[in-house]
Amino acid sequence: MVLALLAFPCCDGPARPAPAATPLAPEPVTILPTDPAIRTVGRFDRSDARILRFSWPATSFELRFTGTSVALVLCDTPLPDDTPETDWLALAIDGRELAPLPLAAGVRTYEVARGLAQGVHEIVANKRTEPEVGTVALRGVVLDPGAKALPPGPAPTRRMEIVGDSISTGFGIDGKTPGCPFTTATEDATRTYGVLAARALGADVQVIAWKGKGVLRNDDPADTETLPVIYGRTLPGDPGSRDAPPFDADVVVLNLGTNDFARSQAPAKEFEAAYDGFVGVLRARHPRALLVLAIGPLLFDEPGRMWRTAVKDVIDSVILERGRAGDARLALLDVWFDPADGVGCQFHPNLITHRKIAAELVRIVEARLGWKAGPMP
Repeated sequence: MVLALLAFPCCDGPARPAPAATPLAPEPVTILPTDPAIRTVGRFDRSDARILRFSWPATSFELRFTGTSVALVLCDTPLPDDTPETDWLALAIDGRELAPLPLAAGVRTYEVARGLAQGVHEIVANKRTEPEVGTVALRGVVLDPGAKALPPGPAPTRRMEIVGDSISTGFGIDGKTPGCPFTTATEDATRTYGVLAARALGADVQVIAWKGKGVLRNDDPADTETLPVIYGRTLPGDPGSRDAPPFDADVVVLNLGTNDFARSQAPAKEFEAAYDGFVGVLRARHPRALLVLAIGPLLFDEPGRMWRTAVKDVIDSVILERGRAGDARLALLDVWFDPADGVGCQFHPNLITHRKIAAELVRIVEARLGWKAGPMP
């Protein structure tokens, strides 16, 4: 067919030589989200083979690669609620932290680094913001023409899971005064007590936390989806989300109860039943883990409002009764504010307090499991 077409001229006059072909510029290399070279930590929805969607805070992915530049193709979808902002990522190249990356809604390509030295590099991206802000989808990692992805290095053998509310999401951690409102710029789950402790202990960590959530009831009375309701979801804001894959943790920290008492004292029997029931869920999901039951630093005792004591009494009772039943792998994490350390937005713990909580958590894990921690990051 091609020869036949060439036999009939497409115009009158003598034939002219064909113009020289213009060399095509080499194309950048795009590493697809399904590439096994991309190591993920946390819960990722993989129902669409072309993308990796993630929503829980401190969820991360990393890639070792060759070349001198790297960019990320991402789609941010804000949760349709009263939080008008978009997600932020924490980024690091070769262990060096970069400026946090605020995402725009929709699909965008974000250049992370250019002009790197020739050789092997590693990028780590970590979700700073919580599920109430939105869901991020990784669509690809773009490298130089001729560059390639490399197999990931050895993964840590230790695993930790942090289950909680705004304290565990890093709400207001970068705030300078207690009067500042919630913003995505001042929230950073990647520097919370649980993540800091996990890094010091050499463990992978996933954070299952959402601000305002409780065990029996939430801070917002109109919100009926408590943390136990959404705990099993891969994408917590989607009631139809697939169940999260197993994550057999060595240590699980449960830091809930603050929001149950945010407006008034929670009914004692109902709260204890809900708390103990959720501990049972965590034990079934993590049968060999040390369960660390925490009292959040935003719970206080005042005349007529002995709410910190109420939560501690429940935790003490749960640890005692489960110990009697043969489960001795439980511990109490009791932490307080030091007014001299200051506070973040809405009186939430700042980085100083998060570091102190992390140090106490590390102490408990070292004593109970025999692990040895490195320096606090």
